[in-house]
Amino acid sequence: MLDVLSVGNINIDLSFFINKLPDLDGEETADLEIYQGGSAANFAVGASRLGLKVGMLGCVGDDEFGKDAIEGLRREGVATEFVRVMKGKKTGMVCVLVDKGGGRRMLAHRGANAELEAIVDSLPVAKFLQLSNVSRNVLMKVKGSRGRACISLDPGGSAI
Repeated sequence: MLDVLSVGNINIDLSFFINKLPDLDGEETADLEIYQGGSAANFAVGASRLGLKVGMLGCVGDDEFGKDAIEGLRREGVATEFVRVMKGKKTGMVCVLVDKGGGRRMLAHRGANAELEAIVDSLPVAKFLQLSNVSRNVLMKVKGSRGRACISLDPGGSAI
C-alpha cells in the first residue's frame, strides 16, 4: 500500500527569466529553463524525497513531454502506474514569466490534465491522499470512495 497518493496536475514548466515584460507587439530576450512541474507532481516528488512510498494519479499527453514527465517522476521514486497517457492530447504546460524580483506570471495550457475526472475512479488505496488544483467533481468522487484515508486539498489558484 502507498503511504501517499498525489492526485492532480502533471505539467512541463517553461520558465522565462526576464528583465521586463515586452511592450504590446514588442520583444524582449530571456533566459529559459525547462522543468517538470504541476502542483501534484511537485508534491509527489517532495514526499518521495522524504522517504515515503508515493504514487501519482494524473494524466499526460501522448507526446514526448508526457514521456519525459513520467520518466522524471520514476527517476524521483514516484510510482507511475496510475498515470494515464491520453491519446490525442497534449501534456499540460505552463509558461512562467519570472521578473528580476522573482515575481511570476503564468500562462497555463491544461492539456491532458483536463481529463483527470475520467480516470479518478481508478484510485488505488493509500493512507494519505493529496489533491492539488482539482475540480469539485474530482474532490467529491475521491471523498465518496476513500473510507478512512486522510485527504489534503490544495485548491491552487482557483481558491484565490
